[in-house]
Amino acid sequence: MLNISGKFVGSGQSLLNGPPKQLAKDLAKIMLTYGTTGFILAADDAPSLELFASEVAPATRELVAAQRARR
Repeated sequence: MLNISGKFVGSGQSLLNGPPKQLAKDLAKIMLTYGTTGFILAADDAPSLELFASEVAPATRELVAAQRARR
């Protein structure tokens, strides 16, 4: 498990700062590189938690599963 924070912004180039798809790519890379199995989002606002749960987490799972299937 890894505690994370970041920002949902329209576009971003830094780790965990960007649109949901970018965060999913960043998290998938962390999972595949370091073997992380889960993340705890350090956020206290409902919209960020909802966006993470509805878009980022599922997209991250899909990216990791696809990459592992290729191996």
